[in-house]
Amino acid sequence: MPPRAKPSGPVAAKTAAKDGPKAPKKKAAATTKAKPRIQQSESDRSTQQTRQHADPKTDSPKQRPADDMDALLKPFYYSKKLTDPVNTARDKWNLLPAFLRVKGLVKQHIDSFNYFTDVELRKIVKANHLITSDTLPIGDREKAKWIQFTDIRIGEPGRAEEINKGHVDTKVTPNECRLRDLTYAAPIYVDIVYPQQAGKVKRTNIMIGRMPVMLRSEKCVLNGRSEADMGLLNECSVDPGGYFIVRGQEKVILVQEQLSKNRVIVESMKGIIQASVTSHTANVKTKTYVLLKKNVLVLKHNSLTEDIPVAIVLRAMGVQSDHEILLLAAGNDAQYQDEFAPNLEMAAQEGVFTQEQALEYIWLRLKQDRFGPNRFQPGGKPARQIALDKLAHTIIPHVPVTGMNFRPKALYIAFMARRVLMAMHDPKLVDDRDYVGNKRLELAGQMLSLLFEDLFKEFTKNIKANMEKLAKKHNPVSEWDPVPFLEQFASRITGGMERAISTGNWTLKRFRMDRAGVSHVLSRLSYISALGMMTRITSQFEKTRKISGPRALQPSQFGMLCTSDTPEGESCGLVKNLALMTHITTADDEEPVRKMSYILGAEDITSACGTEIYGAGAYAIFINGTPIALTRHPKQFLDGFRRFRRMGRISEFVSIYINHQHNGVHIATDEGRVCRPLIVVEKGKSKVTSRFLESLRKGTMDFDDALSRGIVEYLDVNEENDSNIAIYEDAISSHTTHLEIEPFTILGAVAGLIPYPHHNQSPRNTYQCLSVDHEVLTSSGWKAVSAVQVADQVMTMDLGSGYQQWNAVQTVTRLAHAGPLYRLKSAGMDAVCNASHRWYLNTTDKPYTYTAYTTQDMLNNSQLVAKRSPSGENKGHWDRKSGTITHKNHQIPTVGKNGNAMYLWPDCPFLPSGSVTDEACNLDWCRFIGLVMGDGGIKHTVNQQGRDYYYISIYQRDTKPAAKAYIENLLDRLAAKIPGFVVNPPSVRQDGMHNWLINHPGMYQFFLPMVRGPQSYNPLDDTMCRTYQAPHYMALSRSGNETILPTPAGWKKGNWWYLRRWMHYYWLFLLARNQARAIIKGIAVADGAWLALVKARSNTGGTGRGRGTKRKLDDVQTQQMDVPLVNRGYVSVFNSSIPLIHDLSVLGHLADTRVNIAFNHQKGDNMPSIGCTANATGWRISFAFADSELTVATPKPEPYTNPQHDGFVYCLTVPNDNFLARRTVQYTNITTQQVQEAAQKPFFTGNCAMGKQAIGAIAYNQFTRIDTLLYLMVYPQKPLVSTRTIELVKYDKLPAGQNAVVAVMSYSGYDIEDALVLNKASCDRGFGRCQVFKKLSMPLKNYNNGYQDRLVDPDKGKKQHHQIGKDGLVEAGVELESGDMYMLKESPLQQYAAVPQKDQTWAPVHMSYKLPDPCYADKVMISANEADTTIIKIQTRQTRRPEIGDKFSSRHGQKGVVGIIAEQADMPFTDSGIVPDIIMNPHGFPSRMTVGKMLELVSGKAGVLAGTQEYGTAFGGSKVEDMGAELVKHGFSYSGKDFVTSGITGESLPSYVFFGPIYYQKLKHMVQDKMHARATGPRAILTRQPTEGRSRAGGLRLGEMERDCLIAYGASQLLLERLMLSSDAHEVDVCETCGMMGYNNWCQTCQSSRSVVKMTMPYAAKLLIQELMSMNVKASLQLEDEFPR
Repeated sequence: MPPRAKPSGPVAAKTAAKDGPKAPKKKAAATTKAKPRIQQSESDRSTQQTRQHADPKTDSPKQRPADDMDALLKPFYYSKKLTDPVNTARDKWNLLPAFLRVKGLVKQHIDSFNYFTDVELRKIVKANHLITSDTLPIGDREKAKWIQFTDIRIGEPGRAEEINKGHVDTKVTPNECRLRDLTYAAPIYVDIVYPQQAGKVKRTNIMIGRMPVMLRSEKCVLNGRSEADMGLLNECSVDPGGYFIVRGQEKVILVQEQLSKNRVIVESMKGIIQASVTSHTANVKTKTYVLLKKNVLVLKHNSLTEDIPVAIVLRAMGVQSDHEILLLAAGNDAQYQDEFAPNLEMAAQEGVFTQEQALEYIWLRLKQDRFGPNRFQPGGKPARQIALDKLAHTIIPHVPVTGMNFRPKALYIAFMARRVLMAMHDPKLVDDRDYVGNKRLELAGQMLSLLFEDLFKEFTKNIKANMEKLAKKHNPVSEWDPVPFLEQFASRITGGMERAISTGNWTLKRFRMDRAGVSHVLSRLSYISALGMMTRITSQFEKTRKISGPRALQPSQFGMLCTSDTPEGESCGLVKNLALMTHITTADDEEPVRKMSYILGAEDITSACGTEIYGAGAYAIFINGTPIALTRHPKQFLDGFRRFRRMGRISEFVSIYINHQHNGVHIATDEGRVCRPLIVVEKGKSKVTSRFLESLRKGTMDFDDALSRGIVEYLDVNEENDSNIAIYEDAISSHTTHLEIEPFTILGAVAGLIPYPHHNQSPRNTYQCLSVDHEVLTSSGWKAVSAVQVADQVMTMDLGSGYQQWNAVQTVTRLAHAGPLYRLKSAGMDAVCNASHRWYLNTTDKPYTYTAYTTQDMLNNSQLVAKRSPSGENKGHWDRKSGTITHKNHQIPTVGKNGNAMYLWPDCPFLPSGSVTDEACNLDWCRFIGLVMGDGGIKHTVNQQGRDYYYISIYQRDTKPAAKAYIENLLDRLAAKIPGFVVNPPSVRQDGMHNWLINHPGMYQFFLPMVRGPQSYNPLDDTMCRTYQAPHYMALSRSGNETILPTPAGWKKGNWWYLRRWMHYYWLFLLARNQARAIIKGIAVADGAWLALVKARSNTGGTGRGRGTKRKLDDVQTQQMDVPLVNRGYVSVFNSSIPLIHDLSVLGHLADTRVNIAFNHQKGDNMPSIGCTANATGWRISFAFADSELTVATPKPEPYTNPQHDGFVYCLTVPNDNFLARRTVQYTNITTQQVQEAAQKPFFTGNCAMGKQAIGAIAYNQFTRIDTLLYLMVYPQKPLVSTRTIELVKYDKLPAGQNAVVAVMSYSGYDIEDALVLNKASCDRGFGRCQVFKKLSMPLKNYNNGYQDRLVDPDKGKKQHHQIGKDGLVEAGVELESGDMYMLKESPLQQYAAVPQKDQTWAPVHMSYKLPDPCYADKVMISANEADTTIIKIQTRQTRRPEIGDKFSSRHGQKGVVGIIAEQADMPFTDSGIVPDIIMNPHGFPSRMTVGKMLELVSGKAGVLAGTQEYGTAFGGSKVEDMGAELVKHGFSYSGKDFVTSGITGESLPSYVFFGPIYYQKLKHMVQDKMHARATGPRAILTRQPTEGRSRAGGLRLGEMERDCLIAYGASQLLLERLMLSSDAHEVDVCETCGMMGYNNWCQTCQSSRSVVKMTMPYAAKLLIQELMSMNVKASLQLEDEFPR
C-alpha cells in the first residue's frame, strides 16, 4: 500500500484516525499478490493518492466542505471573474450545480433507499409487530407464548464471517466486496419483548438477516467522505453510487414505471366507460371499478360474484334516502339526474329499500373466502357484519372507515359514479393512461419495501409454526427463549434479498407480483453508460397495451423525461430516461396537510350534502385522490397553500393544482411523482436576485436556502399544467408564474453530451420496414406489427435452408415515414410498403433460388428483366391480363418447411413415454385432438352414488360411414396404447348421430380450458368474436361455477358446437409438420370435407395435366385415410369464431399448407342445412397440401394512399437476417371487414438492425478493480467543445474519447461508405489506443472429507510452465501466449471418504490460456469468499492500437470503420504544418444533415487558437459568428477551411479543405475480437466435422449458397475438397454385392470378403446410414466403376 500522506488539518486527521483501513485479518480482505513487475501501476496510484492528500485547501469547521460543484459555480462560462457583477438572466444557471449537489440524477435512488431504511422498515414491522401462538392463547398468562417486535434498525456494513465474533475494528469496503465476491450488506437488528415466568423479557440487537446496502446511502461507509478518504478506501469520488454489490457484481434496480395508485382513472374499454381505482395500502392491494352496464352504474370487484348497482352500495353505506343518493352522485344537474335515475329504479326492483336489505343483498353476492369459514354455516358472523367488513376493508380499502363512519367511502364511490356520468357526456374527460401525471415511478426503496414486507411476513409465519410445534411438547427441558428461532430463520431474509437483487426476479405471491428484469448488472463500458443506466426507466405492462400511445413522445414529458434518450430499436419509446433536473418524490405525511387545509378555511366534506358539493362555485379538495374538504374560493386556497409551501411550513414536494373540469383542488403527497425545480415569478419579476446568486457563489447559501426563501419551488406534471412558465427571462409577462432555470435541462445526462444537438436532424435512419397495415405471425397468434414487442417469438423463414422457424425479435424500431407507399396485390398477397422494402423473389431461370430485391428494384424493370426465351417472347416485363397485374418472372414463397422436432407432450402425464416417442401413436393422439376440436365436447357428471365421471365426447352421423369407421379404428388404436382410455359403446340418436364417450379425468383436464370459453364470452356476438383475445394456459377456474353455455333458442343442439370457442394453447406453435397435418385431418374427419385432387389421364392414354376432381370424404376409402395426406389434397372446415380461424391458420402454416379463408354466410342468412337463420357470421377455412414449395405471383408495385396509415414504418430485427411471415389487412368494404381480416395469405419478407458503444475511463479506481471485461482508453481527453451537462455530470473527469484533427476531404478511395483514413504517426503517439482487461477466476474447492484443491510447483522443464511462479500461479507482469499455463491446480480423487494423506491421490486440473492473442498477467489476487472458499483471480491485459476495421464515431452518431492507416508523409498538411489525424469523406454530411458536427469543428478550432474552452450546449453555446470572428482574428478563414498541400505530390490542392478538431470516440467493436480463420483444428466428436464458432476455433462454413456458386463455376474438384476432403473424409469398406458397409475387408452380411472394396465418403453420410439402420431402415450403397472400360 502506498505511504499515507500527512493530513492537512484537524478535521481530516480525525476522520483518518476513525475510518482509515486497518491491517486486514487472514482471508478477511483481498490481497494483491506482491510481484515485483506489478509495482509500476501501484506506484502510479500512490502518486495519485498523495497528490489528493496534499491539497492545500483544508476544510474549515465553520464552512461547508468544498467539492467539485464549487468550480461550476464560478461563472467562467462567460469568461468572467469572481468579482464581476452578476447578471441574473444569464447566471441563474448557477442554481443547476447547486441543485445537483443535493438532488437529481442518482440522488433519488439514494433518497428512496434512505427513506426505506429509516421509515418504511419501521412501518412494516409495526404492521406485523406481534406473533402469537394459537395453541396457547394470550388470555392464559402463565402459558401464553408471544413475541412483540418493538424496533428495527440497520447496522453498519460488515463481513458475514465476522458475525457473532464480538467487537471487530475493521469495516468492509465496497471494493473489497467486488474483489472477494461478497455481498455489501449490513445486519438488520430488532428489539423484542417476550414472556417468561419471571415476567416480560426485553432483548435488543437481535440479528434477523442482512440487508444489501446501496452505495453512497446513509448506511454506506462512503457516505459523506471527502475525495481524499475515498482514495484511501480505493473508491472513485466521481462514482455516483445508487447501486448494490451482490456476490461481487454491481447491480442496479431500474426505475419502474407504474400507473398511479389510489387515483381514479376514467377510461373507455370496448366502448364502455369505467372509472377504476387501484387501492394500495400496507395490507391490501386491490382494484375496484364503477362502470356503466345496461344503463345502470354498477360497482365491480373481484370479491363479488356479480356487479352490484351503485345505489345499493351507497344505501349499504348508510346513505338512506333516494333523494340523498341522487344528489351525491348527480348533484342538481337535471341531465345527470336523468342518467342516474335507472340506478334507483333497479334498487327498487331488487326490493332494496333499507340499509339492512342492502347489506343482505351484498352478502349474498360475496365470494367465499379461500381459507375462511363457510359463511352459511350456523354460528358464524351475522350477514350484516360480514358485508360491512367487506365494504370497510376490501372494497376501496385506502379510504379508511373509522368508528363505522362510511360517509368518506360513500362520497368516494359517488365521485367515481359522477366521473363516469361526466365522461359519458363529454368524451374529452376520459383520462389518458400515458400522461406522465397519471404515472408513478417506483425506485429501489419501494421495490425493496415490497420485497422485505413479503420476506418478513414469511419470517413471522415460520417462527409462529415453530412456536406451535414447541407448545405441543408437554415437558420442555428449558424455559422458552425465542432468540434461537429468530437467528435460525435469519438466512431466509438474507437469501431472499440477495436472490431477488441478483436475479432481478421479484416474485411475491402475497401481492400477486411476478416481475422479471427489475435489477440489471451495471454497465461499466464507460462512466456515462453507468450513469445512463442509473437514470433509465422501464415499464412492465407494455406487452398487453396498445403500443402507439406509450411509444409516442408525450407533451407532458417536457422537462421531466429526456425527449431524445430512448433506445434506437429495442423498445423504442418504451424505455425512457430522466431529464437532468428531475426529482422523484418520497411519501410525505398526509395529516399535517389535512390540518393545513382546514386552517386555510376549507370545510369538512363529510358533513356536506350533494347540493353543497356540486353547487355553483364549490370545489372539492382531494388529498391523494380522496375527497376531504370543500371550498368556495379555490384560487384563494391555492395561493394560500403555495405561500405556506414557499415559507417551508409544508414539505416542498407536496403539489397542488386546480382541475376546473371536475371542480376539484388536488393535493398530492404520495411517492413516485416526477417533479422538477422552477424559479418563482411574482408580479412579473423573477425572484432570483443578484445578491442571492453572489451568496450561492460564495458558498454561504445553497439550494435548500433557495427553497426555504421561496425563490425556487418543485412542480410536478399536474401542477405544471396549472402554471404559466417562461423559457427565458425576457419572455416574462403579467400572467407568468414560473421561469425555467435552463432550457437545456429538458435533455438527460446522456443526450446532453452532444454539442449543438439543436442543429442536427432528428432520427435520420429510415430502413426497409413494414407499414402499420400488416400483421406478423407470432407465437400468440397474429399481431399487428406495431404491437410486436422485443422477445416475442415470430415465425420466420431461413433464407439459406428455406425452413420455417420461430425466432425471438431482437429489436423493434418505429420510424417516421413521410415518403410514398406502394401496394402489391395479387390473388395470394396484399402488401403495403415503402420504396426501400426488401422482397424475397425467385426468377424463371432460377426457380429455387431466392434473392432480396427492394420495391424500387421492382419498379425499375431493367433490374428484374430476365433473358429472352428462344421464341423471342420477353418474359421480363409486366403483363396485363384481365385487369390483373402480374409478373410472370418472379414469385414469393408463402410456405417454407416446418423445422420443428416432434412435440412429445410433456404436459400430458397420462400418455406413457413409449407412446409419445412412438411416431404412429403420437400422430394418433394428434388426430384425436383434431376430432375433439372439430366436433367434440367435454362433460362432467356425478351419479347418484356421488361418483365423478369426466367424459370426452366425439360425434359423427350415419350419413358418413367412412368417417365413422375411421373414428372407431382410431379409438381402438388409442385404447390399446393409453392406460385408462376406455371407450363406451356409442349411443345413437334418432337423427342418426353417433356419440362416443371416453371417461378419462386426465384428458378432461387437458381439454377443459380449450373447449370451454368463459361465461363472459358470447360466440354469437360478432364484435366479441373478432376482438376476443385468447389467454394462454389455464384460463378458466375449475371450481365448477362455470358451465358450458346453454344452446340458444332456435338452434339445433348439434350445430351449437360450431360456435364454441377453441382457445389456442402454447403447444399449438411447437408441433412438427406431420403432427399439425394429423390435427387438421382429425378436424376434417369430424367437421368438414376431405377432398382429394387426383390427376386425370387424357383420352389419348398419355399423362396429361387434366383438372383434378373433388371427391367428398365418403368417397375416399377408409384405408386411404391412413396414408399421409396426398400431394394435392385439401381440407375445408366451417366455423363462426374469428379467433379459431386465426389459430387454424397458424396450424396450417406449421403443416406446410397454403391457407385460404373465405366468407361462407352472414348473420341472418337462411340456412336450409340447419333449418333456421344463421345467428352468427360463418367462414370456411381450407388447407391446400403440397410437399413442394408454395408461392404466389409477384404483382407490380402501385402507388398507394391509405387514410388510416399512421405515418410510421416498423422494423423488426430477428437473428440470421431471416424473413418474417406476415400478412396485411385490407381497408375496403366495411361490412365484410372481418372477412378480410381473416382471409389474408401469409408470406415472407425482410427486416433490419443496428447499434454502438464507446470506450473510455470508467472510474478513478479502475486499476484496483478486477472486472469480468473492462475496456479502457489509454489517453482519454476531455472534449474541446463541451456542454454544461458534461461538466455537471463530471463526464470531463472520466471522458471516453479524444480530440482528433479532422480534414473533410476525399482521399485515396479507402474512405467511401463512412470509412476513415487514420494517420499512422497519430496511432504511434497513442491516438485510439485502448486496453482490454479480462478476468480469469477459479475457486479452490473444499470437499466433505476435509481436503481442498491445491496448487503445485511448476516443472521448469516444460515450456508451458515457464510463466509460473513457485506457488503454482502465473507471475504478475509476464506475457501469456496460447497454451501457456497460468495455474497448476490439482484435485483429490477421493473427495468423500476420509483417507490418510499418504493414501490420497491427486489429479492435475491445470488451467491454460486459450485465446490466440497474447496478453500480460496484470494482477494476481488470492482471497476467500463468504463460504471461506479460496478464490484466485487473475486479470489479463492487452494493449490494442487502432487497426483497419476498428470502429470510431463522433458524438453526432456518425460512425465508420478505419479504411486505411496512411503514413504521415503521404497525408496532406496545412501551410502551418499541421497534419490531420483523421480524414473523413465529405459525403457523410449532405444526407445526414449533422450541422452540429460542422459547428463543433469551427468552435473547437477557435477555442484552440484562443486558448478557451468552447461550449455547444443545447439552445445556446458559443455562437458561430463569434467563432468565425475568432478564426479571422488569428489569421484563418472564418469558415474553418484551410489551404492544404498534398503529401504525395507536394502540390497544393486546388480547393480549400474544412479542417479542425472534432471529438471522436473509439467503439468497442474491434477487428481483433471478431477476426477468425483456421487451417486445421478441433472437430466435433459425433460427426468428425470441424467445430463451429470463433471461441471453439471452429471452421469457416461453406454454406448452400457458396456451394451453388461453385456448382455454377463447374469447380467440382474444389467442391469435393471443401465439402469432404477438408472436412470429414472417411474411408469405409463397402460390399459391392449387398451394398452394406463392412470392416477389415470383411462383409458381415455376405460372410465374404470377395466383393469388399474401399471408398472415401463423408463421415456424416456414414453416420446417417448407420442411424437409419438403427431405426430399421436399410440404406444400401450401389457402387459403379469410377473409370468404366
